[in-house]
Amino acid sequence: RVGVRVGVRVGVRVGDHGTMRAAALGVRVGLRIRVRASTKLRYCSSGGDEGLPAAFEAVVQRRRSVMHFDETKAVDDATLQQLIAWTQRAPSSFNVQPYKIVAVRSEAAREALAACMTGPANERRVATAPLTTVFLADLEATRLADQLVAMAKEDGTPPEYLARLPLMVSYFAGEGLLATRLKQASAHLLSPLRPMPSVTAADAWAFKNAALAAQTYLLGAAALGLAAAPMEGQC
Repeated sequence: RVGVRVGVRVGVRVGDHGTMRAAALGVRVGLRIRVRASTKLRYCSSGGDEGLPAAFEAVVQRRRSVMHFDETKAVDDATLQQLIAWTQRAPSSFNVQPYKIVAVRSEAAREALAACMTGPANERRVATAPLTTVFLADLEATRLADQLVAMAKEDGTPPEYLARLPLMVSYFAGEGLLATRLKQASAHLLSPLRPMPSVTAADAWAFKNAALAAQTYLLGAAALGLAAAPMEGQC
């Protein structure tokens, strides 16, 4: 299944604000993929974090969409790996992380990807940016339930939560029209008793989780002094 692709490119920014190292990111949503949840989340103490608000504001203010990239300035492997590690800390439903990240670097691959972008400006950015990172949403995330339970158990998650986890993942990530109709019916029946969330299809659920990861990637790129631009395309 192929749906919407949103992209962010990384390269070198050239413009009125000077030259910055830049990163290219692409986000492609709606493709059937195999993906594994690989990040264990840890809670950290709030002690000594007085400077975090100012640091975060600096990152947010620094992030902007870049129109031009220098393809001669490559993004090294260590920088990309750091970005991916930060991206995996993005929130996702039950920590399923229903997405996969693909780095597009070769000239031939960039040209092929550029042909899928909407408009000549986006085509040019993909072709010239030294890196485009594509985010793929997993439309069959229920396959990850057993692995997720094993990870949660290793982290010391209470047994009563572990027992409910596969059912909760199935409820929100269940694939197909029948699963969506069943979720809608159960939400309707329970709504007089307690507030219930709006029910969407599994692809919409996966898209939202992939988008959260892509936004974290963008902020991470800004923190590393990289310029990036989100994009959209279709293949």
